[in-house]
Amino acid sequence: MADVQGSELEMLSLFRRASEELAHAPKGHVPALDVLRTTAIGLVVLGHVAEPFDANLLLHKLPLIHFGWTGVDLFFILSGFLIGSTLWRELKTSGRIDVPAFIIRRGLRIWPYYYAVILFSILLSLLAGRALNGFLPDIFFLSNYILQNRVAGGWSLSTEEQFYILSPIALIIGVRYLSPRALVWLPIAWVVAMPLFRWATTHFVDVSAHKLPFFLNFHTHSDGLAVGMILGWIAVFRPEWMRKGRNDLVALLGLVAVAVALRAVHAQIFGFAAVALIFGGMTFYLLRKPATPQWMASNAFHVCSRLSFGVYLNHFFVLEALSPWMKSVSGSTVGFVYFAILTVVLCLIVAFVTFALIELPGLNLRSRVLAQRASRAGAGPVGHG
Repeated sequence: MADVQGSELEMLSLFRRASEELAHAPKGHVPALDVLRTTAIGLVVLGHVAEPFDANLLLHKLPLIHFGWTGVDLFFILSGFLIGSTLWRELKTSGRIDVPAFIIRRGLRIWPYYYAVILFSILLSLLAGRALNGFLPDIFFLSNYILQNRVAGGWSLSTEEQFYILSPIALIIGVRYLSPRALVWLPIAWVVAMPLFRWATTHFVDVSAHKLPFFLNFHTHSDGLAVGMILGWIAVFRPEWMRKGRNDLVALLGLVAVAVALRAVHAQIFGFAAVALIFGGMTFYLLRKPATPQWMASNAFHVCSRLSFGVYLNHFFVLEALSPWMKSVSGSTVGFVYFAILTVVLCLIVAFVTFALIELPGLNLRSRVLAQRASRAGAGPVGHG
């Protein structure tokens, strides 16, 4: 009995610490990024909720639904910006990249919950008597190329994990030949190369019959990560460009017009680039605002932002559980509204539980490991990347 009570108290303690963590935004956090991350997860979830509903319903013409697939591209922009800023800042201050610290920061942020989801999926397969084949691409973050995978949404996490590997390697090699400031040409070349890779793909792969590789592969769909890295470079090496100007909105609208024109030229070749330019411009515009509007500083955005990783992975399970009931009202817009609200609420509840039990302990372990490394190196406290 004492052991049971002790376990319950420990569980309550974990939930209390998680609530406190979510209730108070960390020092130096940027509200605009919370708003953008909330928008990204909203696009993804609502887009997937709408899939079982009648395609003729008006709801499919709503921007949040019609462009739901672009939520992942917005996540790519934000990842490129945050990871890029960390790498650029390190190069600027020390001329090198601490690869072990970088791996610890990213690994203990992503791996605990991601691999917990894989284990949960394996358990469900065992209970259902299904074969266990198909998990290796997910385990090794290759599900954006090996399509016989089992974790829904794992393709985008594979793309990001490949970015975490390739970006520091590219910068470590590049800094041998160029100054840190000049290395911005690497992500610029990357942005230019993406449409060329897609053009080549249209000549060697029958994308009209099988579009998934075109959509999932790193070398054909990672424009947002490159654009985000460029924004990170601006924040580190050209901070004066981050100040708001009088013609910012005009510049943003002009960029959107260019992106739309590019997509009109050839949707397959320039479509992802157009989305990256639009979301990149939106991110740059919001980051340049001189003061944070009250609505943007709402803690609701911070909570959704912190839970977005959990929501992204768990919403596939939630939708699968709700699927039979959703199909029964698939011709009703009211039914969609009901299930959209229900899905979001359930996803946030599950994400809070997994944040408390898995993600936050991983983040705390990360802080301790990085602090120990910094202490041994005599470098003082290490911030969170």
